[in-house]
Amino acid sequence: MASDPVQEYQTDHDLLIRVDQRLTDLVARLEKRDADFVTQAEFWPVKMLVYGCTGLMLTAVIGALITLVIKL
Repeated sequence: MASDPVQEYQTDHDLLIRVDQRLTDLVARLEKRDADFVTQAEFWPVKMLVYGCTGLMLTAVIGALITLVIKL
C-alpha cells in the first residue's frame, strides 16, 4: 500500500499549518498572561503594607497575652 505523494504532501502541509496555528495561539496566550502579572516593583508597596499590618496584629496579640499574665 504505497501512499500517494500528493496526498502525503497535502497532509504534511496541513500538519505544518496546524502546528503554526497552535504556536501562534500559544504565543498569544503567553503574551496575555504576561500582561496580567504584576511585577515585583509594583508588588513591593502591597507587601510592605501586609507585613506592617501583620506585625501590628502580632504585637497586639502578644501585648494582650502579657497583660493577661501580669493580671493573674
